[in-house]
Amino acid sequence: MTNGLQPFLECHAPYGDMDVPDQVMIDRYAALLPSCVIELWQRHGFGFYGNSGLQLINPDRYNQILADWIMLDEVSPDRIPLALSAFGTLIYYRRLSDDDDEDVSCVDPHDSTGSVLIWSAKEFFNAYLGDPDVVASLLDGALYREARERHAPLARDEIYCFTPALRLGGSRSVGSLGRGDAVVHLSLLLQLALDS
Repeated sequence: MTNGLQPFLECHAPYGDMDVPDQVMIDRYAALLPSCVIELWQRHGFGFYGNSGLQLINPDRYNQILADWIMLDEVSPDRIPLALSAFGTLIYYRRLSDDDDEDVSCVDPHDSTGSVLIWSAKEFFNAYLGDPDVVASLLDGALYREARERHAPLARDEIYCFTPALRLGGSRSVGSLGRGDAVVHLSLLLQLALDS
């Protein structure tokens, strides 16, 4: 098996407690995701990659919260959560057509913005995440390293949470961070966004 994401792995090596999905899950997502992503799951699994808090996530756990954030009536097989930043930016794959048109997009739960990051899943991993400026902005790498030192490393499916939330006047600083379950915190931030 050769992984088309070797440049990504050289830049963002997996570490810590990884969770490799079983074959049932692999089979379920094989027709929905690019083969390079499926191969990455099979070889390394869900968990942390690199030193900037990037976490590959089990989409089953995040499908509903993604659908809620992007205002879908139901979970879509064409919108699959792939990763999280340490501060809750949700990164997801979009299949745009049956002709292999795709992109990787994100939702920032702190200001409710979303954007297309790049038009290829393979290039997202190999090129986009290989750019130090991307790591600095999308993943907020510098704040992550401070947070990890001050608040200890995150466990799988945890994120650092700003307290109070940024939309309630909190500050984007290491001193105003706590830790919490990612899905629970993303749900709370969604309620704040809907109420504002």
